Amino acid sequence: MVSRMLINQVVQTDVYRGSTFLQSNRINFNYWGNSQWGYASSSSFILPQTTEYKLGNISNNYTVGDRFTAYDGNGNPAVFGKDNDVLTSILWDPNRNFAVAKVSNATLADIAFSSFEGSYTGGWNYAGTISTAIAPSVAATGFKYYNLTAAFPISRSVTIGRKYILTYWSNQGAPYSIAGGSVTTTIGTTVSGWTLYSHVITTTGSSISISGTGNIDELRLYPIEAQMVSYTIDSFNGITSSTSETNTTTYFEYDAFGRLVLIRDRNRNIVKRNCYNYAGQSTGCSL
Repeated sequence: MVSRMLINQVVQTDVYRGSTFLQSNRINFNYWGNSQWGYASSSSFILPQTTEYKLGNISNNYTVGDRFTAYDGNGNPAVFGKDNDVLTSILWDPNRNFAVAKVSNATLADIAFSSFEGSYTGGWNYAGTISTAIAPSVAATGFKYYNLTAAFPISRSVTIGRKYILTYWSNQGAPYSIAGGSVTTTIGTTVSGWTLYSHVITTTGSSISISGTGNIDELRLYPIEAQMVSYTIDSFNGITSSTSETNTTTYFEYDAFGRLVLIRDRNRNIVKRNCYNYAGQSTGCSL
């Protein structure tokens, strides 16, 4: 770590009350490269592999807290969790270095997400046109959406025989065709002209595909026992929307200086306004 100039990393913290030991926490680092631990090269990262702790007695053995099993190409944690417990997987946009989805109880191999905001596909395969919403029209989340056509469907590899949840928003008035398994479809709420469609898919092949003609946005896939939270990102300002496990979206808007000014609910009603002014300057800040 010293040779990499990683001299400000906290490795171990011990807590005492007077001379009485209370607890100790430490981080075990290792080389991460070529998608594996222990791969030491000039391009490898040195990253936390496990966190450990012990309580009450300094002679006690350490217990493993979190175990990191995968990182992305920028050194961001992609899969982690406690032993014999639920894993957390994170999809990172490598071009903007922001997390775009967080999934509990699933591995990276079984999840996918895209709001079509940039070149990162989030695990989906597609090659069609991405459009930017022009006011007064809006995308379901973010500012862009995908133009689904018969010539340019969307696909994803899956685990055969596994049950998944596939959700998306469309403004075409009907669900799209899903191939690759047995499908149960639920039609959800409609917001700003976009309708939520949810499919439970029991896969019969190694991939699924989405086909039809229309616009599609906020496309999510994860195992039925998992939960996903997703985000859209503006490179300058940060998060522009956050969509919960139940597909409820909160929207965030910023001023020209990148300061948060509005928070909107799923129906785009203003629920909070932030106003900025110099001390003593009067300004209106009503909803």
